[in-house]
Amino acid sequence: MAKYPRVEEFLTENPFGPNHAAHDFALSDPIVPALEYFLSKDAVRGHSKKLADIKSKPIGTPYRNDRLIQWASLCAEIGASALLGKTMGLEIAGFDQVSPRSERRRANCDIVAVVNGEEKYFEVKRNAAEDKQCLPELLEVRLRELESELRFGMTPQLVDRNYACTRLDEKLSQIRDRVAEFQQHKREGRIAGECRPPAFQDEAFEVVFHPKNPEDIDLEFVSPVFPQQLAPYLLGPGGTGCNGKPMIPMVRQAAKKGAHYLVCRVPRWFDWTKIVEEIFEDSSQNSGVTYFSKDPRLDSLEGVVLFARYDDFCIVNNLRAGTWNWLTA
Repeated sequence: MAKYPRVEEFLTENPFGPNHAAHDFALSDPIVPALEYFLSKDAVRGHSKKLADIKSKPIGTPYRNDRLIQWASLCAEIGASALLGKTMGLEIAGFDQVSPRSERRRANCDIVAVVNGEEKYFEVKRNAAEDKQCLPELLEVRLRELESELRFGMTPQLVDRNYACTRLDEKLSQIRDRVAEFQQHKREGRIAGECRPPAFQDEAFEVVFHPKNPEDIDLEFVSPVFPQQLAPYLLGPGGTGCNGKPMIPMVRQAAKKGAHYLVCRVPRWFDWTKIVEEIFEDSSQNSGVTYFSKDPRLDSLEGVVLFARYDDFCIVNNLRAGTWNWLTA
């Protein structure tokens, strides 16, 4: 019997076109267990629209990383549905529904779930700071091809996160010349003790070289997002966006949509207790992964759910919300 029969059947429909972020989707993808759960909720209101979004929205070219970021956002919603429904055992009652508490007309919340007999609205967000570090697919493919040619491992870092692979052939040629110059100097004895060329640095991306052995695993650059960076993203002040306009913190965005809870996918480099203590003022642990806070920046929300995977999460209930119908793990 197939382990993920709904996903397997879904993939037989060839749902993802060549320009979709998940064009090479496979059953080994870590989102598959959560997708299996989501596909089982086809009778829930709003499911068909959400499924259509999954099939159609993360469309783009391999020259930029936009579609990868869009797909990561949709995967956060898929993961959140499995977290609330499968892991926490809540009844999923809807997708993309407008909350009666909404400050904005027709602004819907991502998930509706029943908490202790009451329908609660959940807005799902994903901190994309690490996703934006992903290379455009074309850049990654071309660098891997060049890596095989030059026989040096290459760990790239995206400097311009809006890079659209402009002048790519020219940049690759510069990398090739950098390695050739290093090898020539090595043969002439002008370099002693060095085993790798100096890093290639460009306004678009950087590449660090290292010896390449057949058994090596490809290395990836990651600039971690720490709790002190998540605090303004979640609670404010939100800073200034790339368009020069003030950024609205995620809690305020969720509150304006009438959500009871913000569910946010965040990188987890530390244990949940440290993350909660660093982000939320006046917080305390109740039991397990359930916390409480009197942080006034929680606005009108009843709480926040932070998760790294659909089975790795914590809950921060808002003690100022005036409710005792707490969400617990």
